[in-house]
Amino acid sequence: LQPTKGFFELVSLWGVQMVPMWRLVAGLAAWGSVVSGAPDEHEQPANTVPAMADGSGGSSGSNLLSGAIMVPLGLATGARCLDGSPYAFYIIPGDTAAFTIGLHGGGWCYDEPSCVNRSRTALGTSTLWNATSCFGPPAFSCYGLSSNCTRVFMPYCDGSSFTSYREAPWLVQNSSDTLYFRGSVNLAATIDVLIKEYGLRDATDVILAGGSAGGLSTFLNLDRVAKWLPHATVVGAPVAGYFLDHSPMVGGGLPVGARSYPENVKYMHNMFNASGVLSTECQAHYGAANNWRCMMAPYAQAFIKTPFFAIQSRFDEFQLGPGIAGVPCLLGQAYAPPYKTDKDHVCNATEKAYIKQYGSDFMAQFAPVLSSQRNGCFLVSCIQHGIAALITVNGQQLSLTDALTQWRTSGPIGKSFGYHFVDGCGHDGDTPCNLSPTCAPY
Repeated sequence: LQPTKGFFELVSLWGVQMVPMWRLVAGLAAWGSVVSGAPDEHEQPANTVPAMADGSGGSSGSNLLSGAIMVPLGLATGARCLDGSPYAFYIIPGDTAAFTIGLHGGGWCYDEPSCVNRSRTALGTSTLWNATSCFGPPAFSCYGLSSNCTRVFMPYCDGSSFTSYREAPWLVQNSSDTLYFRGSVNLAATIDVLIKEYGLRDATDVILAGGSAGGLSTFLNLDRVAKWLPHATVVGAPVAGYFLDHSPMVGGGLPVGARSYPENVKYMHNMFNASGVLSTECQAHYGAANNWRCMMAPYAQAFIKTPFFAIQSRFDEFQLGPGIAGVPCLLGQAYAPPYKTDKDHVCNATEKAYIKQYGSDFMAQFAPVLSSQRNGCFLVSCIQHGIAALITVNGQQLSLTDALTQWRTSGPIGKSFGYHFVDGCGHDGDTPCNLSPTCAPY
């Protein structure tokens, strides 16, 4: 493998600037060597998501904001993508008192063959990255901080929600392929560089956010980031990352004999050696036989000490479709308008009943967040993956950024109900409502 021009080239049309030459040379000089570990931390022990309505998920990019800098990390940091290529992040420098760090989404690879397939895409190798792999502008949002905050975007090339760590390359059985599981190091090394070179040491406010698999990454890594930044107020804003422990629809559209989402997580947990990143308290609680559950938000949330504001639909389109349930009318449906309206994508009575029940099951597993006095939420009743819908509170429409800001600053809107902004349309929210053109049909 060799880095291609797409990784390091200057693409002035999109506003990408190069990092200082010494960093580029250091990264290239280290190419081909194997150096383990990450600064200040030693953590031991083909399924992708289309682009979401908020632009933060998937594998097809949107506009990169002018002024973004692509920062490659040298291999001496231990940071690598699945194929072993160097990791990199993007940054728009600004006020160093306020940082937002966006974690890209794009599903997971559930086993070695799917990780090999993924390693040949932009979700598994940096050799295919260029300016269009930076998924802004939503990934570069200041989320209600100062308009000139420093904005960081972290591409996703490990398939593990930034939890994987194996020092040695992983040899795929019955294959000549080799995989690198360094997702946790990619995050640790990025934060280290941001602290030392880009002013993160001066930050007083930091928001860690991500969509879809990046939303799960936010849940799983929030306490890590807060630990590294003791001088700052750190909060999380996971979007569409609360994936349920749920079985697929009986008679649904997923392949017969396919593993369920929880079964996939159990395998991933072992393959990625994720135990070194996940909450030790959570893993002790569930024991060695079930500590894989700590890789799932409904179980992990109880052990997260850093405040978070969960942004979610109770009728998440990806979960209802290919991600977990396999409801036939939502398989192959678009994730943003225009939606498909042919007969295969109009839900029948059985599918509608299942979707409604899934919403009830979601609320049961989401109940601890709703009762938390520390954490807030923005919960819509719209079939959507990535949240673009609004919520009406006391006659006033609020966006997710409005609601997040009210929670983060202890503002007056939402204070009386603990900043748990819950959409009440559709019979108290228990039925998908389509009050917004951003909602998929039901």
